[in-house]
Amino acid sequence: MNGYECITGAITFFEDKLQTAFRLQQSGEVCRKQEIRSTAELAAKSGYSVWHFTRLFASVTGINPKEYITGRIMSECARCIASQKTQAGSRTLASVAFAAGFDDYETFSRSFRRRFGLSPRTLKASGTLDSVASLMTPRFVPVIQPLYTASEKLSQSDSDWFASAGLKAEIVDRLPFHITGLPFYLTEKTTSFNRMWSAFSKKTHLVAGCTAPETFCQYTAWTPSAGCAADGTGRETETDSGGAILILCALVTDPVFVQEPVFTSRAVPGGKFLHCIHSAGIETISETYRRIYSGFIAASKLPLTSCWEYQTYNSDGSTSIFIPLS
Repeated sequence: MNGYECITGAITFFEDKLQTAFRLQQSGEVCRKQEIRSTAELAAKSGYSVWHFTRLFASVTGINPKEYITGRIMSECARCIASQKTQAGSRTLASVAFAAGFDDYETFSRSFRRRFGLSPRTLKASGTLDSVASLMTPRFVPVIQPLYTASEKLSQSDSDWFASAGLKAEIVDRLPFHITGLPFYLTEKTTSFNRMWSAFSKKTHLVAGCTAPETFCQYTAWTPSAGCAADGTGRETETDSGGAILILCALVTDPVFVQEPVFTSRAVPGGKFLHCIHSAGIETISETYRRIYSGFIAASKLPLTSCWEYQTYNSDGSTSIFIPLS
């Protein structure tokens, strides 16, 4: 689970508890006190420290968790009070206060007036949220972003080339992400990737902060030419090792987590990529690479950066190859 998923999961947990408390209050059942009223309590549910949780929460939602928690509790109080149809007076308002986590109505009333500028009784008498709507905190709704989206069509000649080679390909916009894994160097003596992945598979349980669902990635970088580094930045990189190709067998992870010293972590840049799908068995993927690099790239006019790429593995058994465009 990455940081975004952790924060949205914590918000869902908080909102479920909040809605349950007020649903019981409105139905006249035994009232349940709101369980989460502080950043520390919500951070504990997420597994993060308060410091990490606060930083992540603000980056995801745009506000700090204390402001969100208080705002949502008081906003639900206002919604419940404005919708009250009984004439039970302060007893009903006291039950709202208890559902929100307050021990007494007076403390609740002062907090309510401080936030909305009017008393709970005044809002109840109005029967509408018009006077407080601009001060209410809406529920945060997560936005599910795809890892990549198709951005351009290949030229007809390029499409025809991939079709004749029995491959699927497209140009996509890819989001940046973070990976953690074991590095290996591919030399002329290397005949298989199996030993690399076998070695990594024995240590995957030690990788912290994996995304959900678990996503494997193979990052490949080779000795740059004409000043182009393996990460596309122009800096010297770990590929400067006598011409060897770097293979990083990895899992997609949350960069917030501290990893064991045995692992290597890196940020994989986002941007525009040539996305090729290898649908046959993994034992024939070298032939797909030969066709792409010796055939298509040699003749194509696409602005490719030819010093790094990566693979991800799909649920249908196919392999996605992402080659960055400069």
